[in-house]
Amino acid sequence: MPKKLISFFFKEYIFVFGLIIFAVVKVFENNPVFIEDYYHNFYFVHANYFSELLLGKINFSIGDLLYLIIPILVLTRIKKMNTRRKNLLIIGKFLFYSYLIFQIQWGLNYHRIDLYEKLSLTKSYSLISLEKKTKKIIYQTNYLHNKLSPSDSIGVDLNYSRKLIENETIKSMKNIELINHNNIPKNIKNSLFSTINSYMGFSGYINPFTLEAQINKNTPMLYLPTTISHEIAHQLGYAAENEANFVGILSCIESQNDFIAYCGHVQALRYLLNELFRQNREYHKNIVKELNTGVKKNIAEASKQINRYKNPFEPLFKKFYDSFLKINNQKEGIQSYNSVVNLLINYKVNQ
Repeated sequence: MPKKLISFFFKEYIFVFGLIIFAVVKVFENNPVFIEDYYHNFYFVHANYFSELLLGKINFSIGDLLYLIIPILVLTRIKKMNTRRKNLLIIGKFLFYSYLIFQIQWGLNYHRIDLYEKLSLTKSYSLISLEKKTKKIIYQTNYLHNKLSPSDSIGVDLNYSRKLIENETIKSMKNIELINHNNIPKNIKNSLFSTINSYMGFSGYINPFTLEAQINKNTPMLYLPTTISHEIAHQLGYAAENEANFVGILSCIESQNDFIAYCGHVQALRYLLNELFRQNREYHKNIVKELNTGVKKNIAEASKQINRYKNPFEPLFKKFYDSFLKINNQKEGIQSYNSVVNLLINYKVNQ
């Protein structure tokens, strides 16, 4: 072995080790059974446990702080270098190590066995099934609305404590069989970048490095329970957006708390109605008339709150996220959120 190669190995042993890990990741990311049995059920479950143990009682997001501090440290290091080659090397290594940590800590969950296979569900549905499911969810939404509101024309009072909603949502996660109840995180954190996220059109996100769930504190109360449960689902290893959406909505729908259940039904209804509008506008027009006016008022109020942050740059952020999802084994990209309709129809919710 040439002396230069030996010298490089000892000088760059961390980088060499990283290359080996990179190769291992690439070999096993196409093996869902291995990812499920060994990565998720062994490594990730323990990583999640230790993350909760170390960071769970801290009320602010360590991950968000790292997003601020680490780029500053990298830029400081770059400023000390006097050649373009060294600067590019630092940036390249930073991106490489970030990618590796992302994959090891959380990203490999994108390659797990999907819920369709686990639950023996088909990946298609008929228009009749969509219409029936939408009608059923409208009925259940109206029922819950009537329990929470004095009149079908008055919206549900949304003046709840956010901490109460957080606690009730976490409690609701224990009602479904799809998740490991022992690993449910007990602390959801407000994002330090809530205003920025509002303009970008994001209501929450998981930090894949620290496994913390961050919620945009500007999220309308109507959508807060499903946002929290969606991010908890990500924390539990449901990386695919349609699966996190499904687990989040399902846990709210099956909640023993009427308000949480109402929010879950409203969120499910939004996805179902959007898909119905795309496939059968006439039926959509007629079925919407059956929805209580008070429910429509709640949705309109939430939409007004979200629309305050609408801006010309939001589609660009969504386009970037769409590309990110496609790179990470989600072929539908950002449209995968809407694929929750398939799971809602084919899984026997409340039956």
